Amino acid sequence: MIYRFGAALDEKRPEDLRTIFTDQAVFEFSSKPDIGDLESAIDNARMMGKHFARTHHVMTNPIVELDGDTATVRANLIATHVYRDDEPGLHYEVGIVYHFLSVRTAQGWRFSRVKLKQIWSNGHSDALQRA
Repeated sequence: MIYRFGAALDEKRPEDLRTIFTDQAVFEFSSKPDIGDLESAIDNARMMGKHFARTHHVMTNPIVELDGDTATVRANLIATHVYRDDEPGLHYEVGIVYHFLSVRTAQGWRFSRVKLKQIWSNGHSDALQRA
C-alpha cells in the first residue's frame, strides 16, 4: 500500500487513494492544518499535482507491526517535486516520516490513519506556500 500510495501521487491518479485508504481515514500533517478525511486528501492531491510537472516519491524502510486485523506501519519518504519539465533544477525536495494505521477490511488491507512528520526540506517551495 505504501508503494501504491507513492505511485498514485507520482502518476497523478489521486482517485486511487480510495483503494489504499478507508472511507473514514484520518490524515494528520505536521506542516499545515489537518486535511481531515479521504475526500479532502484526494482534493489536496489533485490540487498539488497541478503545481508540479513531475514528482518522485521514494518510500523506504517500512516497519510493520502486525496485531491481528490491524497493523502499524512506519516508513520514510524522500520526495522530489519538479515544477517544470524544461527547468528540472527548479524543484522542491522533502524528507518525511509516515506513521500509518492499517486495518483489514472486506476489500483487503487499507490505511485508516496517516500521520506525516516533515524532517527536512530543500529547494523552492513557492508553490507549496500558495497551496
